[in-house]
Amino acid sequence: MKKYFYIILMLVGSLYASGGLVGSAYEYGTNARSISLSKTMISNYNRGNNAFSNPSLLGSVKKNEYSFSHFSLSLDRFMHTLSITLPVPEEQAALGISLFVTGVEDIPMNDNQPDDYLEMGYYDTFEGYLMCSFGAKFSKKLSLGINFRFMKNEIANDYSADG
Repeated sequence: MKKYFYIILMLVGSLYASGGLVGSAYEYGTNARSISLSKTMISNYNRGNNAFSNPSLLGSVKKNEYSFSHFSLSLDRFMHTLSITLPVPEEQAALGISLFVTGVEDIPMNDNQPDDYLEMGYYDTFEGYLMCSFGAKFSKKLSLGINFRFMKNEIANDYSADG
């Protein structure tokens, strides 16, 4: 019985190991703290970046918060984030505007013919979103928040998708 459990566990685990799932590019953290603490940021106050991890924490914002992150990753990958959070006057609520962009630069294009390898230049790809957030604190134990995302994907300036 124990053997079957391990086999099922390995099969289920392999389904999520591909990394090619829709939206997997947005699973990165948005700053050094959220990358190092991974998914635990959903319950922690992260100054300037609460809209990305948990918009209900926006109700705890007391003054304007700004955040900018730039990551140059290996293999010509990049990630940029920008976030502005403004508290609503005389309320325990806040509004946020955030931008998240990730992509790859200088991907070589080629003709994969075995007898005649031809390099055709380079192209870039990116995907990202603009997000509007609202969060409010109603009591010591109840906070609510919501995000609206406007998404954009583009490959080589020829193919794009919006959502």
